[in-house]
Amino acid sequence: PYLEAMGQAPSRWPTPDGFPDHQLAWVHSLRWRWQFAADLLQGKIPGTRTSTALATAGSPLPDLCRAVARQVLGQALPDQITDGFLAAAAGRSQPDVLSEWAALCLASPRFQWR
Repeated sequence: PYLEAMGQAPSRWPTPDGFPDHQLAWVHSLRWRWQFAADLLQGKIPGTRTSTALATAGSPLPDLCRAVARQVLGQALPDQITDGFLAAAAGRSQPDVLSEWAALCLASPRFQWR
């Protein structure tokens, strides 16, 4: 159901060139991409299992966010993105922040292009 909601159902593109890779073709599905990532990381998709426990307990939250980005994207995101996210998430629990950060990474254009 997620791929269909994202407009990416397998074998549904009518021409052999595949789904478009420009912004206008997929920007309408960002909500569903975010929902998929959040549901995946919260264990709401049957038959899947994930973990955001990537570093030792007691590590600073910015370091944990960078570790999540490296695992999901293959690289840490620029500090201004990480710092902006952490500022917006101030006061939230570490597990919630990490789950949302991982969902953001999974729903990001950087991940979609991988």
